[in-house]
Amino acid sequence: MYSPDSSSRFDSPYLSQSVMPAEPSVTDKAKDFVSAYGKKLLLLIAVIAVLYFLADFFVLSVKPVSISVVNAENQGVSATISIFVPGQTQPVATGSGKTLDAQLKKGEYRIEVSSGGYETYSDALIIGDESEYSVQLEKPVQTIVKSVDLSQNVFLGQEVSGTVVLFNKSSKNETVELAFEKDFEDVVTLESNAILVPSGQEIPVNFSVLFPDSTRIKDAKKGDEKNGVVRIKLTTNRTKSVDFMLLPSPKITMTPSTLNKQGLQSGTPLQQVGKISITNNNEFSVPAFIVTADAEDPTMNNWISFSKEETMELAKGQKDEIIVYISPPVMEDDLTIAGASKIRVSSSVFSKDIPLQLGIKQTNTNFDVKPSLYQVSLTQTADGYPTNRSNKITLTNRGSVPVQNIDVSVSPVLCKSGGWLMFESTYQFSEIAPSESKTISMAISAPSTAEPDSSQTCHVKTVYDNPVSGEPTFKEFDIVITTR
Repeated sequence: MYSPDSSSRFDSPYLSQSVMPAEPSVTDKAKDFVSAYGKKLLLLIAVIAVLYFLADFFVLSVKPVSISVVNAENQGVSATISIFVPGQTQPVATGSGKTLDAQLKKGEYRIEVSSGGYETYSDALIIGDESEYSVQLEKPVQTIVKSVDLSQNVFLGQEVSGTVVLFNKSSKNETVELAFEKDFEDVVTLESNAILVPSGQEIPVNFSVLFPDSTRIKDAKKGDEKNGVVRIKLTTNRTKSVDFMLLPSPKITMTPSTLNKQGLQSGTPLQQVGKISITNNNEFSVPAFIVTADAEDPTMNNWISFSKEETMELAKGQKDEIIVYISPPVMEDDLTIAGASKIRVSSSVFSKDIPLQLGIKQTNTNFDVKPSLYQVSLTQTADGYPTNRSNKITLTNRGSVPVQNIDVSVSPVLCKSGGWLMFESTYQFSEIAPSESKTISMAISAPSTAEPDSSQTCHVKTVYDNPVSGEPTFKEFDIVITTR
């Protein structure tokens, strides 16, 4: 008898086929590989890591570096250079000269640099990916820049003066040089750049700034904000800066184009020649203007004067006026002022010449002296001859200039001593102005001894200084007195 299991085995249709084992998966293969070689693989990775670390520490991280020494002007300086690992007293690299070439690993070091005349430099040095490094040495200068003074507005093409004040706070004299940087670069001029600063003192140093007309300005209307720096050479912290505005050449309207005046009278003071008008057409203020005379004959400059010789500073759109006067002296002939003669109106940023065309007439010296009557008749009465007081001498200046030092006299002596003609008022005058008159009162009579039908001629002479030549000039006439 057979069991069910053995029976069923014989009844299977597949008993005649062979049974094959299953194919292992990828995961099974990986597990088998790790099981067989895992420890060896980990050991290999560890060995490689150790070898890389050792190579990096001893070989790969060491790199050639170059360390140069310069001063504050970026000039090479010969120095002693030492490089230390922090905490160690022996340098890992040292040398002398302007440059030290060394083999260093990346990381932090301490560097010391010393050179005669310079402050010793000691600081951290971080070596990274770069191969070139620089150390800057400074001179132990005790002088400082105390202040920098410059006009708030600087115009293109305008040479502006400024002042640097230096102060030496040490007990020894120092000689320093100045560096002008930032917006001062290439536009500053110094008379001398070897400046002796006495110990404990401050001194002013003058400089000039000139921006060429070709300098580019970003804002052509309002100008550009600028900053200039003054530094004591061979130092980095002895500096002072100043702010200013760089402005374009100003636009100024000035009239008239010519000062033309004819018919001026010589000898007459303060005759108005014309009026100069100045207008600021800019978005910014412009400096004050100064007006001067520049005649072809320099002596004529003294004849010309102005209502004011300097304007105020002109704000945006502001206008100012100057009146021009002339006070020509007395002269015998007419005169024309023209040619190269001009009025110059100028400021630190603008200048214009206004030509002069002036015609001046010769001096009028018409001085008139005459009596009321040239002949006086006296009729004898029982009491003698009467006295005539109606006849007067009138002196009139019909000219354009004063007449000075006037003296009136009578001759011969008999006219006065005999009682024929006597002055009863002053007959001497220091000056008679143009269009002014003076009167001399007279008493005319005849002595009691005078016979009827007789006469006496009295000669009246007036002398005065000629306004043109200054020489004595005479006016003379006769007064004839008759009796009957």
